[in-house]
Amino acid sequence: MDCAVILGAGFSHVAGLPLAGQMFDVKPFVTSQGALRRFDEVLLAWDKWQESHPDKGPEQFLEHLWHSLTEGFLWAYAVELLGAALATPQSDARMSLRYGQTILRPAWCSAHQRFWDRVLRTFSVRGVVTTNYDVLIERGLRHKRMQRPPRPGIHYGGIPHPQLLHGLAAPWTVEKPQREVQLQGSVPLYKLHGSLNWSKEGSCLKMYLDLRPAFRHGGDAAIVPPMPEKEVPPWLKPVWRDAEACLAQSPVWLVCGYSMPRYDHTVREMLARSARAGQLSKLIIMDPASTALASEWTTITACNDVHATAGLPEGLDYLPGQLW
Repeated sequence: MDCAVILGAGFSHVAGLPLAGQMFDVKPFVTSQGALRRFDEVLLAWDKWQESHPDKGPEQFLEHLWHSLTEGFLWAYAVELLGAALATPQSDARMSLRYGQTILRPAWCSAHQRFWDRVLRTFSVRGVVTTNYDVLIERGLRHKRMQRPPRPGIHYGGIPHPQLLHGLAAPWTVEKPQREVQLQGSVPLYKLHGSLNWSKEGSCLKMYLDLRPAFRHGGDAAIVPPMPEKEVPPWLKPVWRDAEACLAQSPVWLVCGYSMPRYDHTVREMLARSARAGQLSKLIIMDPASTALASEWTTITACNDVHATAGLPEGLDYLPGQLW
């Protein structure tokens, strides 16, 4: 049965990455004294803002910076800090801190490996929709078809082909080092809020094998930070359009680690449109708070067949491991 997989921050959190509410609690890798100064300015402003807004989180703080006439310069610093925090490996000691997370390296997280094993045996995956910036999904499904373990590979949904990722893929090849890799997988990956390995260069989107855009030039990764007021930028609209079509064509949605926060108005609206226009007949929510989220998802999608199960890795027992 065709299935669309929807992944949120909770999916990456299993692998050690912070949730949106923890983004200022992580110690990022700092590449220069200038970056350290900029990060300190953001954290100082965050602490001061929290004194008068103790019930607010980082998303509301980012909105404050976006609209502020006196602290607007901190917006760019905060986005740089966010990217560096998410690009810094937290749990994989085998990786170098800078530029270590390459798409060519398979995901180390055992829960993710088991997740994709079970999902690929249970469903025919039509596409993956995510609000995450990291490359854990790419490393889980791989950049091309693999046999051991079997993976279909991904390509970026809504992005023109050919999709070439730049960087030294084989730096040990002295005579003719490989400087780019083409995504050749069959599963489209729709990254609704951008990616840490993407960079906007003029009107073009340049993609890399690693997360270097998160660290260089004051952080030039093409990402849309989480905050209550957020519009889809023009360069991301094809990604959203194709993601919506993918969801509308999928009778099953498997949601893992996405809490559908109320401030994410644009995502909620897209999910509602896809469910109304499409063939959604079964919704599986894999989350520690799935029972509480079930009613919210039912309201948004009007789907009557909703299955609430535990998050990773316990929730994997719900999937039978064979095509439904």
